[in-house]
Amino acid sequence: MKHSLIALALLGFIASAQADTLQDQLSAVDQVQQNRVAAEQAAQRQAEAEAKAEQEKMEQEYKAEQRRQARAAAAAASARKAAAAKREAKEAAKEAAVQADKKRDQGYEDQLRELEVERQKAELATMKAKAKRADDYIDRELKQQDADADVTQSKADANRNVSEGSKSLMTSEGKAKEKKASGWFSSSDE
Repeated sequence: MKHSLIALALLGFIASAQADTLQDQLSAVDQVQQNRVAAEQAAQRQAEAEAKAEQEKMEQEYKAEQRRQARAAAAAASARKAAAAKREAKEAAKEAAVQADKKRDQGYEDQLRELEVERQKAELATMKAKAKRADDYIDRELKQQDADADVTQSKADANRNVSEGSKSLMTSEGKAKEKKASGWFSSSDE
């Protein structure tokens, strides 16, 4: 910008050297000064335009950087959200597996309990049957003992009857012998 001003000033001086009159020289100086002011204004407008363009470029770069950072933040948030969802799904799957194992274990334990109850019922039925059979055996033994006692009693009664019969017989025979012996026609051979 300074070079163009110097060039304009030189042009103005050269033009003024050729000018014949003072008025022409003043006009030439005025013209050079106006050219210089115009050049300065043009240079200033050029510099402002360049500064404005540079600022707009920086603003666009800043906005582009902001958009890039926003996209990166959104991508990171999306990745975190996806990772959290994946973790939650994995934890849910683990929990479901744990619940399934627990349910399976509970089902197995329920079956074991049912089997134990059935076994105990069978043992109870067996014990009841044995108790009933034991009562039958006891009844049989009591009947057998009663029968044995009856047989013994019958034998005792029979023995007593036989003894009493023998005693009666002996007593009767004794009386008969006494009577015979005391009678008139008794014979002593008997």
